[in-house]
Amino acid sequence: MSDLPWFKFNAADWLSQPIYRRLTLEERGVLIDLWSLASQGEPRGHLTSGGSPIIGDDLCHLMRINQDTLLPLLAELEKRGHLARKNGIWKCPTIIKEEARRQKYIKNGRLGGNPSLLKRTKNPTSLNPEKDQDTDTEIKKKKEKTSERERQPIGDDWFPSDSAIKYAVNKLPPGTDIADTVEAFISHAQAKGTTYDNPNAGFRRWVQKAEQFDY
Repeated sequence: MSDLPWFKFNAADWLSQPIYRRLTLEERGVLIDLWSLASQGEPRGHLTSGGSPIIGDDLCHLMRINQDTLLPLLAELEKRGHLARKNGIWKCPTIIKEEARRQKYIKNGRLGGNPSLLKRTKNPTSLNPEKDQDTDTEIKKKKEKTSERERQPIGDDWFPSDSAIKYAVNKLPPGTDIADTVEAFISHAQAKGTTYDNPNAGFRRWVQKAEQFDY
């Protein structure tokens, strides 16, 4: 069972995209339940429980629906590409894709958020050692001063303030998925173990450097 109690849900797409609005009310209800079950499966996106596929009576019981009603709905969702089946296991492509993106953010976060950063090298020599020493001292003092303030890690349930979201909307290119940006920021912070005394300020800095990062 997945250790994540949630999955990403884009309400705007759900309410506006034809691929969802063309579904009947029953089909949409079944689909959101399937997404929820698949988000808890292992691997994530698969309808499994304890390593075994969730099918037949077990699926009907979990969804509180009889087979005569459920089977035609599953067939229609499979026909429309919202479900897939392999080796007797139902899969939800939407949840599988979302999990792949989440893992990508985590991987990039461990690399500093930008794979191209690995190609950069530091200058092995200094043209002004005395100035560098003064700069190092200033940086150390700044870090000590910052450490005196209370710093907290970023949790899964953290979300930017309204002003930080407004800043991101105005700063990032039109059409940018702000939810993806927030998720990338959280994944990066958690992967690096970064703590903040002002997470919203950290998020703004992340937005400022958005063009340098692969999201």
